[in-house]
Amino acid sequence: MHCLRDSILQLDSDALWTGRAYTSGGMRCGHRSAICCFHAAALGVTRRMRYCVRHAGALFAQCRERDADSGGGARIWSASIYQGAVRRAILDWKDHDDTELDGPFGRIMVSLLNKTPIPSSCLGHRVLVVPVPSSRASMRRRGRAHTAPLAKSVAGALRGYGVDARPCNALSSSTKARSVQQVSSAQRARRITGHVRVKRDLIGNGDAVLLVDDIVTTGATVRQCVQAFQQAGTKVVGVLVLADAVVRRSDDDING
Repeated sequence: MHCLRDSILQLDSDALWTGRAYTSGGMRCGHRSAICCFHAAALGVTRRMRYCVRHAGALFAQCRERDADSGGGARIWSASIYQGAVRRAILDWKDHDDTELDGPFGRIMVSLLNKTPIPSSCLGHRVLVVPVPSSRASMRRRGRAHTAPLAKSVAGALRGYGVDARPCNALSSSTKARSVQQVSSAQRARRITGHVRVKRDLIGNGDAVLLVDDIVTTGATVRQCVQAFQQAGTKVVGVLVLADAVVRRSDDDING
């Protein structure tokens, strides 16, 4: 059941911060002193909010798969579409330092992993769970590697399957600009070509790689990462992302 019904738009904004439980689409949310961030995102509320597992699950419950060509030969799975409340929650997390969502988003990625054939394809390999690198400008702006907690959660889940897995920052990006200054796949590819590099000293013989990221847009960045590992002789078993931006978005919305 989707928790973000039109009825919540009629809520009195003064009641949102009193700690009283409220009902939306038949689901009840009374998480401590604030509404859950996913309800708030639907209302356009921007202040820091707490998290409600039940409601996040309704928004990130998909297992969308892109064709392998989009990922340079690696299959891409996403938990949601990058729009509405999903978009606002991800932006609050990555660009407004809402680090309380590190854990919840990590659990969403684990749930997505469990719906894919990735765990079985990883058996017999040491697997490096590698975050797709952000641009230098984005890293400076955020002051943190925001997708690192996702990699840590996914690696832990793979170990639960008996896979020798660990998070690893095995990619670097020398791109100076913010991730998207242009909108087309070809323009993005030209901008990042040659700027994604594998840290070969972190890769062992026979290692496999699972890439993680927050958003996939044109797929150009993922393709560059996959190609960089292929050139290093390393297999990429797949790509997991929180959301798929299936429609055109502005510069502020896109991964970087």
